[in-house]
Amino acid sequence: MDSIVPLILGSGTNDPYPIYDHLRRTEPVYRDASGVWLISSHEVIVRILQNSDEAFRTQVTSKHPACLKDMILLQGPASHERLRRLMAPLFCAEAVADLQAFVAREVARLLAPLEHVPQFNLAEAALSLPIRTICRMLGIAPEQSLVWLRASAPAMQLMGSLFLTDAERAHLEEGTQHFVEMLEAYIDGVDRDATPDHPVSRFLRLEREGEISRSEIVGNFLFLFVTGFVTTTVSIGNVVAHALKDRSIWQRWCADRSSIRSTVRELMRYDTAAHAIIRYAARDTELGGRQIRGGDKILLLLGAANRDPHEFESPHEIDPDRKEGRSLTFGMGAHACIGRMLSIMQIEVLVGALVDRMPELVIDEEKSVRRQNGRVHGYRDLWLMHSNRSN
Repeated sequence: MDSIVPLILGSGTNDPYPIYDHLRRTEPVYRDASGVWLISSHEVIVRILQNSDEAFRTQVTSKHPACLKDMILLQGPASHERLRRLMAPLFCAEAVADLQAFVAREVARLLAPLEHVPQFNLAEAALSLPIRTICRMLGIAPEQSLVWLRASAPAMQLMGSLFLTDAERAHLEEGTQHFVEMLEAYIDGVDRDATPDHPVSRFLRLEREGEISRSEIVGNFLFLFVTGFVTTTVSIGNVVAHALKDRSIWQRWCADRSSIRSTVRELMRYDTAAHAIIRYAARDTELGGRQIRGGDKILLLLGAANRDPHEFESPHEIDPDRKEGRSLTFGMGAHACIGRMLSIMQIEVLVGALVDRMPELVIDEEKSVRRQNGRVHGYRDLWLMHSNRSN
């Protein structure tokens, strides 16, 4: 049989959820024709993510640039705990609250011109907001965000692509090295003594004290750029699109803005942006009655797990008041996304502003384009219209 991976994690427009349903019913631990294991069971994925015995690991598939091996995602328990502790102040409640004021201003700036046109592509604002927020978090002038976005593109592709030829990998590694050099130059340009409150200054002091290495600083700043905006960008489109398609959700938001928070979380479960994450078996082990050999690649299908009827009642329905079930949108366990509250905050602020400023919005489904982009699924273009205006 041919591999089904391109159908669910490729570059097309296929709806993967019927395939996920079939896998869960028939082979929740499935050996694909490509040799990759596809895991669609919520229970089995949770077991892997909790990974208390380190039977399943992340690993670097690219050896260049060298700092990739120092990303927090790839660390064992001791190093991961240390790096998470050192990175945590960037994402603490106080830091997120400080960023919320910036995000609110950015949203107002982005939406102001859109109020006066008959149609607009929300995907453009959805891309701009998170990258400018990350730049702000790291002390980079938000006006430089597009420069940093373009420079980080090879790293995003390198880390996000499931299958690369040797030539493709070499090309992306070269581009990623350029981004690393850009990060290194930026860090070198910060004077920790002259600007003690600069976000980078704290890491430079930690470096001087032997708490963190320069390679770890660079590798984890790179990691923030790659992961810090992709999920948020795509989730903005998915959340808004579903709310406008199911008009009752949008109307509920218009009537009660306090309902936005719970509904955003439910919509991110219902249609998660990142559909899969990769693990490797550290040794021979058993999963769901199947024997996994050491070194085998395993794809954890988060999109499938988030609609597992064993975890969620009526999983294919959107229930803004849902209480049961553990969403895996941001992973779980020790490696759960450290920036999840920052991501959710940005989505909530943008949704709230749209509801306040443009309650009459409708979606132009003919012009809007939803695509798979490897492990990430969402709207490349999301065209919205003011229903009370003519073109």
